[in-house]
Amino acid sequence: MNTEELLDEKKPEQEEKETEKPTEKKAPLDPADELKTLNKGTLKLLFPLRAASTDITELHYDFCGLTSMEMMEALDKDGTVNLFGITNRQALYLFAATAGKCNDKVDANDVCSRLSGADAVKAVQLAKLFYAASSRRVSRNT
Repeated sequence: MNTEELLDEKKPEQEEKETEKPTEKKAPLDPADELKTLNKGTLKLLFPLRAASTDITELHYDFCGLTSMEMMEALDKDGTVNLFGITNRQALYLFAATAGKCNDKVDANDVCSRLSGADAVKAVQLAKLFYAASSRRVSRNT
């Protein structure tokens, strides 16, 4: 199994079956519903990280559990201003902030410094999806 398959969490036989199915068009999710599905969960790590003398194999996250100041501090750590989204570094800091808050044995510094590259890609994707869904949801209110 190659790295791409690990990141997609698909087995080779699943990939073949999916290509045989006719493509179905799904209605786009309502931003509020999309936000509910993206705001919290568990990231199962491909490569465990070591913290508090134990191997951590999964990280719980809850983006909506962050206070506004915690979120802004995470986003400001990069110092980049981007009007249309967040950078990969900002997304990693955002994920690290929520993972540090939701897991007893890990803090944000552990996540930023010890998360493997493959797991960091997934963490960044989760944070960017949450940020984009939040932006779409807020846009409906203005």
